[in-house]
Amino acid sequence: GARNVGVQQSRGSSLLFLDADDVFLPPHISVLTGALQHVPTAIGARSQVQLWDSERDSSIRGVTARWKAAVDNGAPTNLVISRDVHKCVRGYPSGLSVGEDFIYAQRLLALSSHLALPLLRVPFETVRYHRRPGNSLDRQREKFSVDTEDG
Repeated sequence: GARNVGVQQSRGSSLLFLDADDVFLPPHISVLTGALQHVPTAIGARSQVQLWDSERDSSIRGVTARWKAAVDNGAPTNLVISRDVHKCVRGYPSGLSVGEDFIYAQRLLALSSHLALPLLRVPFETVRYHRRPGNSLDRQREKFSVDTEDG
């Protein structure tokens, strides 16, 4: 997919991903790279994601804790990893219309567990994910306010 092409064309040793409907908040890069410098054995670092309604210019309210955690744990834009870690998990899966972010996140967790090395969690929001008409967040927003097992 496009993220793997971006990695191939990039030059740095650390990788960050940014989608068209996301914005890095000012501390994002320094917070995540700082976390990795503090714990150099970590395979990566993740922050939390601010869910933003672009039409109302405000945070999205009423998101259940379960769905917020799913976004925080699966979004590609609140993550920094090394190029080597990306190679080790074989990059983002290709040929899928949905689910590649979830699969990538699961691969990272499996690698972290297998190597007994942490994937760090930064406890505040450093990325804003914009809900715009028709984007993934917009299509899923009804689910975000329902806390069911099959939600």
